[in-house]
Parts: sequence; structure tokens; C-alpha cells
Amino acid sequence: MTDIKKYQWIKGDNVGDLENLIEDEGKFLIFESGKKCNKNLIGEFVIEITHDSQILDLGSQQIKSKPTKVSPSILEKPNKPKLKKDTSNPIIPVLEKAKTKSIKLNIRIPMDLPSKEFISVLDESFDDDVLNILSEYIISNIDNHREFLKDHSLKAIKDWYKKN
Repeated sequence: MTDIKKYQWIKGDNVGDLENLIEDEGKFLIFESGKKCNKNLIGEFVIEITHDSQILDLGSQQIKSKPTKVSPSILEKPNKPKLKKDTSNPIIPVLEKAKTKSIKLNIRIPMDLPSKEFISVLDESFDDDVLNILSEYIISNIDNHREFLKDHSLKAIKDWYKKN
């Protein structure tokens, strides 16, 4: 019996969901749930989970998957990327020590989207994940992702603090 490979969605509509891989041939990963992911998006939309300690808590309900056999060599902790901290502003260390609570902000992002009917025709005409491709296309047309996200996050944060 071979071990079942597990993946976790880290981006998109399925964020946080765990998937059991059933097919890894061609250009797509195909999961038990029927969802599929282009192999070029491994690391961006899905990550392989080789041990339960690698499962990320992304605030989404996770699909229960069958337990897999794990060799002891896999029990090491996953590497987490370290973020560069801004220490030029004296407020930053105070913010780092502040008590926080998880808040879900509504960030409204303006997008030029094709009609639902057009997307439906594309979805019926191609085997590809049309919504995923559309999302990638829209994101690729944003010149400065960091600045774009900063502007929209700032507006949402200001709205939240003004209302509360």
C-alpha cells in the first residue's frame, strides 16, 4: 500500500482545505474532492503536507483526510519564512507587544471582470480551472501588489476603527 499524498490549499476559495491526492499525471493534481490544481501553482496555491505538524491554521474548516503513514525522518518542524521587521518607527515595538485579537476585515477590491455568462462558456469549453486562471490573470495585471494591498488594507482598517 502506498502512502496517500496530502496537500493544503493556502490561497483561493479553498484556503485551509486539506486534500488527498488521487492523480498526479498530466499538468494537474487531482484530489478526492474532485478539485484540481495546476502543478505550476504548487507552493503558491497548494502545499504538500508530509506530516500533520505542517498543516497551517488558516481559519478555514479543513476536510478530514485519512491518516497517512509517516516516517520518523519527516517529524522535523517546517521552515517558516522570516519577515523583515521595520524598526525605524518607535510605534512598531509597541504594536508588536500589544494584545491582539483576530478580526476579519472586509477589503473591497475593484476588478474588471468578464460577465458570468462568458466565464460559464469558458468553464464548459475547457478542462482548465477557469476561475483560477482568471484570478491569476487579474493579479498579473496589478503593477505593484504590495502597494495595491497596502492601499486597500489601509482603507479597510480605517473603516473598522471608525465604526468601532
